[in-house]
Amino acid sequence: MATSAFDKEGVEDELRPESSRLFSGEGNVEVWDIGKSQGKCALGFGTPEKRICDSAREFNINSIKDAGMTGDCIFFIHQTTSWGRLQISFEMFKRLLTLKDVSPIFTEYVQAFGTKVTGEDDPFFGSYNRKVSFPLNGALRSENDHYEFCFLIRRFEKHGRPELKDPWSLRKMAVYQRYNFATRKSVWILIRPFEGCKSRLWRDYSTCFQDPERVEPHPMTLHILFIIFATLNWRQYLDTQRRTLSYFVSILARISSPLFLREKSTSLIELELPVQTERASFTSIEATGTDYEASFTDNQRLQTLRYKLLIAQVALDSNLNVARGIKVQYAHLQTLSPRPLLDWCPDMDVSLEVAIANLQSHKRTIIALLDQEHGVSNLFFKILDYKNDNTMKENSRIMARMVATANAQSESLKIIAEKTRKDSRLMRIVAFITLVYLPASLIATISSSGLIQIAAENGTARVGTLSVHKEIWIYIVAAVVLTAITLVMALLWDRRANIKEASS
Repeated sequence: MATSAFDKEGVEDELRPESSRLFSGEGNVEVWDIGKSQGKCALGFGTPEKRICDSAREFNINSIKDAGMTGDCIFFIHQTTSWGRLQISFEMFKRLLTLKDVSPIFTEYVQAFGTKVTGEDDPFFGSYNRKVSFPLNGALRSENDHYEFCFLIRRFEKHGRPELKDPWSLRKMAVYQRYNFATRKSVWILIRPFEGCKSRLWRDYSTCFQDPERVEPHPMTLHILFIIFATLNWRQYLDTQRRTLSYFVSILARISSPLFLREKSTSLIELELPVQTERASFTSIEATGTDYEASFTDNQRLQTLRYKLLIAQVALDSNLNVARGIKVQYAHLQTLSPRPLLDWCPDMDVSLEVAIANLQSHKRTIIALLDQEHGVSNLFFKILDYKNDNTMKENSRIMARMVATANAQSESLKIIAEKTRKDSRLMRIVAFITLVYLPASLIATISSSGLIQIAAENGTARVGTLSVHKEIWIYIVAAVVLTAITLVMALLWDRRANIKEASS
């Protein structure tokens, strides 16, 4: 392969559209120069030296691309939060890549960082990449012969925010190494190192250079250290998810229902854990006054748990791929080097195999939890279906009783309507008779008053004639006025009732 060269235009085109999301525009880069201090050990290496670069001007060839550099150089790029931007400006980042001839293969991993809308990175992205410019036949072609190796690894860490129910957050770390075969030194770029990773690196480097018996580190040693860090916290995280799943198992642990008599599957027997909780003791498919029902909300929470386990499984698969890639690169590197590479850690192969075994063990745990969650979720669906059937049957019985009651009420209303019809017919007859006799009653009333008289035999008038009292007009006027007053009062009362009804 040809010697790698920094593709400034390619990186510019790839990162510029994402720069506002990826880079904060300010911040600093922590730099560790290994072996540049005055103290020297037997091998000619000094202890690590820390410094901070807070501007692109400080990234100059004389300070960080020094041909006389006697040790590795490590650049740390930090994030204040897992949702935030990288604490470096775009110009500083480009300057760093330019001076260290970083291949564009690393920019793909950089884009996994930056601000997020949902709080998730792309958990399905994670792998490793490498690029080699290697010597032929054990002889250096140039002083630039090198290999580049980079990857992205993930693990769960506690975020420390008490307001959130889930104490864990998925964190990622990007690693880049450029190893020069001629100088046998590496340039490292670490983006958001895991918690405790920096302190471990400082301790290991300091121990290495303080002990004159130690030999030169193998260039792949730090990769194994990073993979070991990627195996941490998984047991605690999976134990948290297991306890969450056990809570749902406890809901089902003492369910008493004919469903259990019909469903004698192995998964149901395995789910019956000896968890004695109040909810487990009182949970029942049969509706009772003290029943703690298995609800659809519980099933939603189970699906959320399943999604978390799937994300964890993908992250573990990604870490396993990286670990296997490190193993391949570690073995291949011996064949590429023009001279034998010394091992700092003689049991590097064993350490890598142990890390891979731990990751595989955690993956098996996740698969077991996913299987158990699947059984619990299916059982919840059966319980909800069973309850739904019972509810529908109960509703049908209630509806039947309501229909019977309505029919009885309808019969009663029919009887009342028939009686009302008969009463109405009788009232019409009474009203008709009253109207028939009303004129006669009026004449009899007037005749019996003193307003109209029949002349007597001994009077001046002719016998049998009717005589009208001269004051009869008072009766007529009084009758008309009282009738008018009655009608007006009736109209006013009706109007008042209509207004009151409209306002209500």
